[in-house]
Amino acid sequence: MHSVVFKHLVTPNFQDATSQAFQERLSLMLDLLQGQRKTSDPDVMMRAAAETVGRYLSVDRTGFFEMVDDDNLAFSVGWTAGRLPLLTGAFPAVGIGTGYLTEVRSGKTMGIFDASKDSLTADSKFPDIGTVSLIGVPIIRHGRWRAGFYVNHSEHRRWTDDEIALVQHVGEQTWDAVERARAEIALRKSEERLTFALEAGGGVETWDWDIPSDRVYASPRFAELFSVSAARAAAGAPLSLFLDAISAEDRHRVGERIREASATGAVLAEEYRVIQSDGSVRWIYARGRCHLDADGEPLRFPGVVFDITERKKTESALRQQWEAFDTVLSNTPDFAYTFDLDGRFTYVNRSLLSLWQRTLEDSVGKNFFDLAYPQDLAERLQRQIQDVIRTKAPVRDHTPFTDPNGETGYYEYIFVPVLAQDGQVQAVAGSTRDITELRRAEEAIRESEARFRSLAESIPQMVWSADETGHIFWYNRRWYDYTGTTFEEMEGWGWEKVHDPKVLPSVLAQWKGALSSGEP
Repeated sequence: MHSVVFKHLVTPNFQDATSQAFQERLSLMLDLLQGQRKTSDPDVMMRAAAETVGRYLSVDRTGFFEMVDDDNLAFSVGWTAGRLPLLTGAFPAVGIGTGYLTEVRSGKTMGIFDASKDSLTADSKFPDIGTVSLIGVPIIRHGRWRAGFYVNHSEHRRWTDDEIALVQHVGEQTWDAVERARAEIALRKSEERLTFALEAGGGVETWDWDIPSDRVYASPRFAELFSVSAARAAAGAPLSLFLDAISAEDRHRVGERIREASATGAVLAEEYRVIQSDGSVRWIYARGRCHLDADGEPLRFPGVVFDITERKKTESALRQQWEAFDTVLSNTPDFAYTFDLDGRFTYVNRSLLSLWQRTLEDSVGKNFFDLAYPQDLAERLQRQIQDVIRTKAPVRDHTPFTDPNGETGYYEYIFVPVLAQDGQVQAVAGSTRDITELRRAEEAIRESEARFRSLAESIPQMVWSADETGHIFWYNRRWYDYTGTTFEEMEGWGWEKVHDPKVLPSVLAQWKGALSSGEP
């Protein structure tokens, strides 16, 4: 692309190649190039290029845009002489005209004399933004339209080949400089983040093993962790000197992993213990990758180590707490469990595992569908979990369930939200109680009650039932037939209404005495 552009510039289509116009344009390009070298700000580069070209060509508006995606562009930095407003914001790509869009996507730079009448732009939106004539430079990278440099004028103008070539070269040159500047900014930020991470990491150290010479160059703290002097580590020490500091339980495994990574170029990621000079133990996490030469031979093996001793202590304490928690919950008859936000089990106590006849490893990460619950029950339970997450309110319910042995029991359960510090639900916990015997007892009571009432309704006597306070809550049908009353009239102490007022005081005295003494 650049070689073609320079052909236009160095061999222009006019007879006098040393004309003043040519010299001015060449001077313009050199000034732009020098200016771009003096700044690392991409916006400053684009703004300077737009203004320089705009003033030189005496046009109304120039600037750059970038592609948001294949169908939309976003105007970025630009310049205007005042007759046309700056272009800002998003703009649909099809707005430049369907024919012109096809040419632009193929990488063609063109000048348009009349945007409203040219067949390529007749259906464009250029008249809506005050553009009568224009030059458009598509910037193609890796086969795709990535950006563009435009020149807009509010009057008809026939563009010369030299003007089009100039705009194309400025756009391409400036965008190359913009991409370099952006890459340098990204690299600088990445390096700053890495430096900050290493400085703030508190325990992040580096090494670099020169494999052909068997010399490990390491930071002072790395050397200290492996009981090697900082001076020797800076000058390079054999790998074996560092391996000797690894605990006997881990040394062979770590050595094997290093040999495997050295042979294949794979990533090394290992946790192991190193013995300090005072006999104490530190936990290390090491990560690195071996670089191979063109023949596949190991060349260099750089990497980092993290002192994870405190993390290991925390993990050990948490493990002890978890084991105590699991021991308590697994020695209760109730089922206890937790779910993640997708309704998958994250913990199941032993009681529930026993009912399922499954292991913890075979249960964690699965939902009720995965565990082969009946479809309707699984749907209900999964829906209730999501209800808890959505409302932050507990859900109580009960259900029958048939275990793998074919025995059906009855279970009462509750799902409750587990809230994070910000008040959002981070998990759902649940417990289930086997109420099979209670349910059977209730059924037996109901059956007994039904038999009693059936018998009571079939005898000619009047029968009633009261609680311990004397409140009568049931009469048989014979009572209502005899007294001509309703339950609403007779409930509680309403029976007094149908007694002989002369006898009632004696009846009440005996009835209350029986309540207090328990005697018939």
